[in-house]
Amino acid sequence: MKKLLFIINPNSGKKDSKNRLIDALNEFSKAGYEVSVYCTQKSGDCLNKCREHGSEYDIVVVSGGDGTINEATNGLMICGEKKPLLGYIPAGTMNDFSWNFNLTKSFKKTSKKITSGRYSPFDVGIINGRYFNYVAGIGAFCNVSYGTNRELKENIGDAAYLLTALAEVPNLHPIQAKITMDNDVFDGNIAMMLIINGYRVSGIGMVEKNENIMNDGVFDIIVVEWKDPIGLISSPILMMHPEWNDDSVVKRYQSSRIVVETTVFIEWTIDGEKGDKTHRAEIKNIPSALRILY
Repeated sequence: MKKLLFIINPNSGKKDSKNRLIDALNEFSKAGYEVSVYCTQKSGDCLNKCREHGSEYDIVVVSGGDGTINEATNGLMICGEKKPLLGYIPAGTMNDFSWNFNLTKSFKKTSKKITSGRYSPFDVGIINGRYFNYVAGIGAFCNVSYGTNRELKENIGDAAYLLTALAEVPNLHPIQAKITMDNDVFDGNIAMMLIINGYRVSGIGMVEKNENIMNDGVFDIIVVEWKDPIGLISSPILMMHPEWNDDSVVKRYQSSRIVVETTVFIEWTIDGEKGDKTHRAEIKNIPSALRILY
């Protein structure tokens, strides 16, 4: 009998999602899996569970938000040579990573997809020793994902992020950065930079979607040059439309390796969660590092 580890973050998303966990357990049992369930109690629990016990299972299924699936990736990437298949039931607010594989919040439907056995390899990024699934960024609005009040998110949903972003406008400032890529170098003042593996960030499609977007071996990079804070409000609109070109504001690149050097220590955002502060970051794409059931 195949073994499945089901890791649940009980603090992700709205409370009603917890009542649907039985649907997932039922689908796993019907498919003949021996299921072990673990509920995380604090930050880092999912990472540690995957690292220490992931190789003991055929499948590790995670229910939570983008931060929880980030922990799973970090744990599985260092759990040894026998990496299990990964299943993901999105239960957070944005769930950006899940959109790349058309995974929904329906526990029953997504569990059926997981037990179907169909999987796809996907690239994983690494920044200064920490792995990420879909985005690493610095600058304007990058802290909105983890800086937005949890209660506000539960009450008004995605609109909570917009309110938090608007409150950040007076605090925006330029960042002097040198960004070295495979075939390009940018050196100047930026407002924001996003290193994207996938197509969607903060609920917004910023890269043209295609079926190979998660396993093409490269990142899509968006650099927003500095303008005055009011002018920067228009930059998200430009980022949402890859076909719109405005070389004075938004620049787009592709690269498998990136080195980012800044004149001051800058705090990174990793998969929507708070990252380290550094003035030099080395980022690398690891092709087809893990396999996800979808």
